[in-house]
Parts: sequence; structure tokens; C-alpha cells
Amino acid sequence: MALLRCDFLESKHRISQAVADAVRSALAESELPLKVVSNLPYSISSPAVVNLLEWDLEPACMCLTLQREVAERMAARPGTKQYGSLTVGVDYWATVEELFALPPGAFWPRPDVSSVVVKIVRRRDRQRSAGYELFARTVRRLFTSRRKTVARALRMAWDRETARSIIASVGLEPATRVEQLTTEQFEAIAECAPGPPTG
Repeated sequence: MALLRCDFLESKHRISQAVADAVRSALAESELPLKVVSNLPYSISSPAVVNLLEWDLEPACMCLTLQREVAERMAARPGTKQYGSLTVGVDYWATVEELFALPPGAFWPRPDVSSVVVKIVRRRDRQRSAGYELFARTVRRLFTSRRKTVARALRMAWDRETARSIIASVGLEPATRVEQLTTEQFEAIAECAPGPPTG
């Protein structure tokens, strides 16, 4: 068992090497799956969760205390205000379940926000594939035009002919707004795309 005193993230897109080494060492001595339990610093909660889900060590389950607004974004439904690239990125890898709420009075010092404890369980069929980066870039790019129609957003991300081809191949309704697309539809768009989107 190791007790580390270090930042969890080295950067927005990378878990600390010290943390990674310690976890690899612990896993080498155990046959139990990796589980994460944390009261995450709210300032890094979104990138921390994304990095954990993308991590090659593949945590099977996470039980986390998050700011309510962040938890709502992770579990949002298509077409809602909270739905965005974070939602799709998390849904690609895992399911999110809110377990219970924690009022500000449960903490010291007392924060100005409400919190919830969530359970995030990795989907067993998910592996990081060669096409994952294209999928992630596609999601981020299209959500910069979240209120635009799929037809318009695809034209802006690639070109008119590519947009028509993707819409036909995936079977999309051109007037659908980006914020209404499901994770599966974003995956299908990325699979049909000729390459990374621009911008």
C-alpha cells in the first residue's frame, strides 16, 4: 500500500506518472479489479474523470463526490441544456448513477455549491480503439455548434459533400440539432468521416 503526496493530474490530459506507477505496482500484486473512490477537487473533476475512463488501467468502477452541476452534465439526456461533449465522452465509456446528495453543510469549510455521490461503472465491451481519437475530436468539434443543425455543423467541420455523405450513410435527419445526437450517432459519424474535422 502506497501513500502519495502529489497532484493527481500532470496536465489536463495526463494522470501523474507517480500515481500511474503506484497503481500498476499495486495491481501487479493483486487479482482484484481497480476501483476508484474519491472526493475529487471540483476544479479538476471533469478532466480527472475523463482521464480515468481513458486510462489503459481501466478502472472497473468509480465512486466519486462531484459538484451537482458536473454530475448532471455527465448523466444528461440528449436535447437537454446540460447535455454536451462531457456527457458523450463519459457515456461512451461508462454508465453514471447518482447515489445520494450531500448538502453544503456536510463539508468544512462549507462550499457554495451542492454535491452528489455518483457511481460510474465502465462498460465491459469498451476498449480504446484506433478510431477513438477521431470520435473524441468529432464530438468536441460538433459541440462547438451544438444549436446548429447536423447538416450545417457537418459542413462546417468538413465540407458540403462530406456532410451529405455522412448524413446518408448514418441515416440522420438533416434538421436534427447537434445537441440531440446520441453517443451511438456520434460514433457512426466518426466511422463515416474521411478524416479529422477542421477547427
